Amino acid sequence: MNKLTRRDWIQSAGAAAALTAIAPPAHLFAAPGKSNSDSPSMQLYKSLSGEQKEKLCLPANHPKRQYISNWWYIHPGHRVPSSFNPEQQELVRAIFDSLHSPEHQDAVARQVIGDQFGDPRNAPSAGFFGTPDDADFEFIFTGHHVTRRCNARSLKGQGFNGAPIFYGHFPYPGDVDGQVRREGGRMAGFVETKDHPGNPYWYQGRVFNRFVQSLNGRQRELGLIAGEPRSEKPEAVIRIASEKQGLRTSELSK
Repeated sequence: MNKLTRRDWIQSAGAAAALTAIAPPAHLFAAPGKSNSDSPSMQLYKSLSGEQKEKLCLPANHPKRQYISNWWYIHPGHRVPSSFNPEQQELVRAIFDSLHSPEHQDAVARQVIGDQFGDPRNAPSAGFFGTPDDADFEFIFTGHHVTRRCNARSLKGQGFNGAPIFYGHFPYPGDVDGQVRREGGRMAGFVETKDHPGNPYWYQGRVFNRFVQSLNGRQRELGLIAGEPRSEKPEAVIRIASEKQGLRTSELSK
């Protein structure tokens, strides 16, 4: 299978025609003997115009920092293809790649493309919480089945500050690089099968099931936050996250 280009990844089908093909900008890659001390996130922030910062940056303590959903956008009206220039889009991809092991980068990139369903309206959105003057300066990337966050100051400590991330996927039959087969205007084959073929995260689901099976009754009780599907309202999600502590690692055996 051909490796995804950065342009393929960041643009949903249909939006691709809006931009010409681009090669990776030379300044993003260090020449021999030279290095850029800024993280990709910091490079992206420094490249933003005043207008972009006004649209894409939120205060460090903004309530959305603790929000999570399977399908949401940090800036619904400002998506990556229309809000960032081509070189900035390269940086967004570099940040996203840096959050995943090299052997998994292509698979999770295909998830981002596939879950856009070939519709420009589903293109991802990205932004920042805070500024470089804030100790908890954060980059965030959101979309359908994807929420990623990281420390925007450096590549160290990427699992950052306890704010929630999300990843999930259901590859539809006929889904090829974001081109979803449709029947009568509807997506074909929306029925999950037992082993979730094509889902890059399913192996983690199996690991989690083994973990849950290893817990005793008290541990399961502590770990269960709610028995019913939770609200999708941001205020309720944030409130529950602050009230419920869950199962602490100190309660686990080695």
